[in-house]
Amino acid sequence: PPLPKPRLRADPRSFVRSDAPSRLVTEHTSGTSGTPLELRIARPDYRLWYALAEARWRRWYGVDRHARWAILGGQQVVAPDTTKPPYWVWNAALHQLYLSGHHVSERSAADYVRALDSHGVTFLLGYPSSMHALALACRDQGLRPRPLQVAIANAEPVHEHQRAVISEVFGCPVRETYGMAEYVAAASECDHGTLHLWPEAGVVEVLAHDGPQAVPPGTSGRLVCTGLVNTTMPLVRYLVGDAGALAPAGEACPCGRTLPVFASLQGRADDV
Repeated sequence: PPLPKPRLRADPRSFVRSDAPSRLVTEHTSGTSGTPLELRIARPDYRLWYALAEARWRRWYGVDRHARWAILGGQQVVAPDTTKPPYWVWNAALHQLYLSGHHVSERSAADYVRALDSHGVTFLLGYPSSMHALALACRDQGLRPRPLQVAIANAEPVHEHQRAVISEVFGCPVRETYGMAEYVAAASECDHGTLHLWPEAGVVEVLAHDGPQAVPPGTSGRLVCTGLVNTTMPLVRYLVGDAGALAPAGEACPCGRTLPVFASLQGRADDV
């Protein structure tokens, strides 16, 4: 149907449309816990979330949104049967090289390294399993990418053997992050290896794996989160499908930050 005619605010110079859908962003969850969930979030809330990410992911690690970066993600940027480069697309607006996580192999590793170097990439964001696969393929063939400032892991827990290989091959620290398309919780790892929660993102509770009761700090359980960012479609006491444990309130970190802390983050509750 045709959109309604725009109504102007009291100040005609603003020219702001009144149709709310034009100001909403649609997001989809990954679907790893079942059917993907479709969400709506207002643009100001969306900007707030990415401002938090800018402050607590990039700035903590000495990079910013103006830096050239690469993401090793799950989007299908080229056909699945592609056997020759490019296995990526350059997003000039975001200074972003989007690398396909589906085409990483020993055969394609040298192509990925050339892409990283030729685009002047300074940091890498991606699934730790994908970054580890690429790092292993590079190490086995003696390939040495230009050293990066940081490799930022998302979407999966980082295992120590993955961290060691990624750090060795890309010549940089590996920092773990936690977040989700539902905008109900997030966390970032400081340079002392502590995973700090973002209180502005949401309230995190930990319930027993086999019941509705809360568990004490340091005990693993199911994460239940109430989002504080998305004012259009808020999720209250949302079972995210992940398992973890919170540290006791007020536990100090050598980095000096006073944000609450994850004692551990095990990943999908089904896997646990």
